[in-house]
Parts: sequence; structure tokens; C-alpha cells
Amino acid sequence: LTASQGKVDLDVVYRKIGDLELKMDIYRPAESSAPTPAAIVIHGGAWIEGKRQDMAGFASELAKRGVFATTVQYRLATADDKAPKRHYWPAMLDDVQASVRYVRAHAKEFNIDPKRIGAIGLSAGAQLAMLLGTTDTRDTKTDFYPKESSRVKAVVEFAGPTNMEKDIPEPLVFLYKAVMGDEKPKVAAQIRSMSPILFVDKKTAPMFILHGTADTTVPVIHGRNMEAALKAKGVPHEAVFVEGAGHGLEKPEAIAALFRSVDWLRDQLKE
Repeated sequence: LTASQGKVDLDVVYRKIGDLELKMDIYRPAESSAPTPAAIVIHGGAWIEGKRQDMAGFASELAKRGVFATTVQYRLATADDKAPKRHYWPAMLDDVQASVRYVRAHAKEFNIDPKRIGAIGLSAGAQLAMLLGTTDTRDTKTDFYPKESSRVKAVVEFAGPTNMEKDIPEPLVFLYKAVMGDEKPKVAAQIRSMSPILFVDKKTAPMFILHGTADTTVPVIHGRNMEAALKAKGVPHEAVFVEGAGHGLEKPEAIAALFRSVDWLRDQLKE
């Protein structure tokens, strides 16, 4: 039975960086006397485009299932060399990690259980969600809720790149320059830091993988390799590979799996 959704709060500023305000849209579940689970919902767009509103549907579905959900804005890189203000990796990771710490720090106010926070992401957003499930705060010198952990308890990833060291289609190589500031990053460590598969260990959060076998943007090998890495470390996971689906996951079987993944996340975040 689907519960009804509660209040929606748009344009909540969760962090200020200089004169930049980073915002989130909050989708609350129906009133609950007990603290509810929460989920960070992360948009895709190759780290250079996309917006938090793209994921409103997922946040709403989670709220209807009793999960406090928030779609988050994060700093984006740009492919425009003349852009006055440019953001490079790891700004995107630092922002989504900050959003988790913000939600945790406001657990009482939001009536959520800080131990039951998950993440769901699409494409580049899936890569960020996976890093929330495999690593903790990168910026150890941060003064933004430094006592809170950025780790999440469960991850749903749709068509995310899992290893930036290989299996990246030629057209996407321009991203290295846009996102990292260099076509052949001088620092291999930077590419490693973008590759969630390299951080999989026994502590990794349970994961739901959904990938189309005909994805030419992020080849399905990314999802299959992640499934193998999770299996090797004994991490609970579910993987759905939809035959013939592309990066947009538009096939009916993919859409059915999207709904299943939202149920899966809710179940993972139960007490």
C-alpha cells in the first residue's frame, strides 16, 4: 500500500561557498511519530549539466514510501573554456558528501534516523551515490559538520560509471579536461578518486545496480564489473541488466526495475 506524500520544501540552502548557495528540495513522507529513513537523490549530466529537479519523480516516490528524500544541487564543471568561474573534481563529491552531513546534523528537525540514510543516483549522479556508499568524507579538513559521517547505508545506482581508468568511450574523454582540468590528468590519483569500484570492501553499502546492455554512453561493463566486485567482497547487492536498453533506461522492463529499486531502497533502510 502506498502512503501519501507529506510537505515539499523547495530551494532549501544547505551550504554556502563564497557567494554560491547550494540548494536542496525536500520531499517529506506523511507525518510519522517515529523517525523515518532518508535518501539523498542525485541527478546525472556528466558532471557538467543536469539539475536537482530532474530527480523530483524519484524523491516523490520515496516520500510516498515513507522515506524523507532530498534532491541535491552540486557544483558542476563546464565544457566552456571561457566560463568565468569553473569548478573541477572533487567539488561535486565534496558537495554531495556535505549534503549527507547536513541532513544527518538536522536529523531531529527532519524527524529522520541518522543511521538510516541511503543514496540514489543516475549516471554521473550514480557514480557520486556509489562513492557515498564506498567512502567517507574526502575533505578531512572541512569545517562543515565535520563530526558527521558522509557514508550512506544503501545505494541505488542507475547506469553509473564505476571505473574512470578504463572502459570510457572516446566521445567522453573530453570530460577529463572539463571535469578535471586536464585531458590526460597529471594525477592518476584524481581518476582513482572518481572510481567507486576501487574502494569496494567489506564495509561497502548494499547496492542495487540497474544498467542497459545497449548503453553506449556508460557501457554495461561498468555495472557488470561492479557486480563482480561486490560479490567478491560479500556485499549484499541486486543487479538488473536490461537487454537492449540504452543510457536512458526507457524500456518497460527498465521502468519496472526503477520502481523495484525504490522499493529495494526503502526495504534496505528499514530498522
